[in-house]
Amino acid sequence: MKHLTLLIAAAAVVSGCSGSGSGKPQLSENTTIDVAGALAATEDLKVSDLGSKIHYIPLETNDSSLIGDRMAVKAEKDLIIFYPSINFGNATNPLPAFSINDGTFKGLIGHSGQDPEAFRYPTPCISSDGNNVYFINPNWAIAGYNADGMFDKIYDTPARLALGYVNDKTVGAIEKAGAGQRSRKIYTFQLGDTIADTTLLLQSIPTMPMPSNDKINMVTVRLVTTAFPNAYQTVGNMEFNTTDGIIRMITTPDYLYRINDDVHYASLLCDTIYNIDSNADPTPAYIFNMGEGHVPMAEQISHNYTSSDHLLSGIIETPTLILFGITSGMFLKDEEKVNLGVFDKRTGTTRMLPAGKNFTDDLSGTPLPFNPVTATSDGKLIGLLTLEDMDKWREENPDAKIPAWMDALDEDANPVLVVIEP
Repeated sequence: MKHLTLLIAAAAVVSGCSGSGSGKPQLSENTTIDVAGALAATEDLKVSDLGSKIHYIPLETNDSSLIGDRMAVKAEKDLIIFYPSINFGNATNPLPAFSINDGTFKGLIGHSGQDPEAFRYPTPCISSDGNNVYFINPNWAIAGYNADGMFDKIYDTPARLALGYVNDKTVGAIEKAGAGQRSRKIYTFQLGDTIADTTLLLQSIPTMPMPSNDKINMVTVRLVTTAFPNAYQTVGNMEFNTTDGIIRMITTPDYLYRINDDVHYASLLCDTIYNIDSNADPTPAYIFNMGEGHVPMAEQISHNYTSSDHLLSGIIETPTLILFGITSGMFLKDEEKVNLGVFDKRTGTTRMLPAGKNFTDDLSGTPLPFNPVTATSDGKLIGLLTLEDMDKWREENPDAKIPAWMDALDEDANPVLVVIEP
């Protein structure tokens, strides 16, 4: 009988990681994100709960800069890049890049193909200073570009990697795990210099036997609703309806990123954000307390899900906040319900919106909805408003004053950036 390994990121055990841990105390002593308590007392939340200023920045629209459907985003400093959130294998177009400050079109970056300058997958990694963009190329090396789209050079890599961050020429990346693997590595290395690596061992999860063909009645594959889809936070669910019952196989992304001087590792469906230290095993930085709705990772493939189960379905972290999504009734299709929450590191408090609601702008004078899609490493939260979003808001708020920037949009305009400053 064939066997497939469940490809799902899990709790980690690391030794010798060369990412730097600051050793600084948390902003508050409370590092538990009280999901259960916040779900029991949801409340309307405002943009002022997230930051002090909000800006609406229409993106320049021309024939070269048009943004397609189902695009994800990456952003740093003054640079934001749009890239396909699905169907990576069919992506052929260079990626449009814009200025966060004024929305001007900076140019197209990268291209598909088999040459060394091409991207294997069009998932950009922007350096923390916003000046460079990196892709994994078809040879599993790193292709470097300037922020204006000009090719720079090729850098060697130690393995098949997914890039996490680039900070001062230091790369943090996660090895791409293959079927049958029980572990993967986190690598940190200097671009062009000696490569150092550390082993990251995944929490033990039982292998899932592939059902024999004579037992399979139907196979269903779908993407599960997540909180921040434009952050490319997608959970895949393959269900085998067999004579022995439902067999579920899950794919979910994991993340390696920098917060100030710390390196954090997180995964959707996992209840822990880990701090990766250069001189010690990883330690929990923050833990999501799901209460009675908690589903341990080792049980997720066989669990009989109900609407009372809670799983992490989105995460955006800044130096002072953790924004997150909680999906209740995961894998139940019509019963899935997504709540957005915010944990304030400064106060240690957790608050949650009612399901289906967004943060409301109470800073600009126009009560538009805000749903974040990403954040810059220096703490700016970024969202998007499409023409469809704005048309829906107009219909629901016929008496609201329309801001001048909205009235000036053409009928085929690109989305509008929404930027919240700390």
